[in-house]
Amino acid sequence: MNKFKNAFNGLFLVIKDKSVKIQIIIGLIILLFSLILKIEISDFIIILLVIIMVISFEIINTLIEKLCDLYSKDYNLEIKKIKDISAGLVLISAIFSLIIGVLIFKKFI
Repeated sequence: MNKFKNAFNGLFLVIKDKSVKIQIIIGLIILLFSLILKIEISDFIIILLVIIMVISFEIINTLIEKLCDLYSKDYNLEIKKIKDISAGLVLISAIFSLIIGVLIFKKFI
């Protein structure tokens, strides 16, 4: 039971991060849009999965940034590279999600 408590505590901590908040808000808006348009259940599941993917990668990015900052707050080229690579992961997932969204929602335009 303690593991669940720790996991929920971690979720509440990460939700306070600005980048994660933004991804959650965007995801909720897209889910609401999906419900309003009454998209097919299979498309809704795909939308839900890509939203979860982007949020998960944003959480991983936040974790990597916090670990790097814990290691050193001073400018460090290697830490910058690590943070940039981590941000790139989020960008790739966001672009992939955008492509999926366009393919699903294009029939409503």
